[in-house]
Amino acid sequence: MSLLATIVRETREGGADFLLAVVSESRQAHPDPETRAELAEQLGLTDYFYYEDRVLDLANRLDFEGVGLSRVIRKSAEERQECLHGFDNAQPCYGHWNELGHAVAGEEIADAICRLETRKSLAPPSPLRQLGFSD
Repeated sequence: MSLLATIVRETREGGADFLLAVVSESRQAHPDPETRAELAEQLGLTDYFYYEDRVLDLANRLDFEGVGLSRVIRKSAEERQECLHGFDNAQPCYGHWNELGHAVAGEEIADAICRLETRKSLAPPSPLRQLGFSD
């Protein structure tokens, strides 16, 4: 936690915003619920989203923007009945995001950046800024 807090602080001190994207793992995003359930049982998992939820909770506590991609990737895979991980020349549905996975993740990250920018533009100016000083 202290490393992440340091990264966030130093990023802000440099004048930039910090956004952390939590990526999906191929087993949690498999389009078939039965396959996911079998994999979870084999691995002894009770919650495929445990790590993502912990990271997003930390983002909330440290007051930086976090975007979870696991649920978005899974939902898209289920709706399309297509794999968003894996390639034709490898094991289907496993490994890195494929082109579709990158597209879905990219859209979600772009939306997160837009939400961050909207919040910034709606935030009242700081008292120092109102007096002509930078924050």
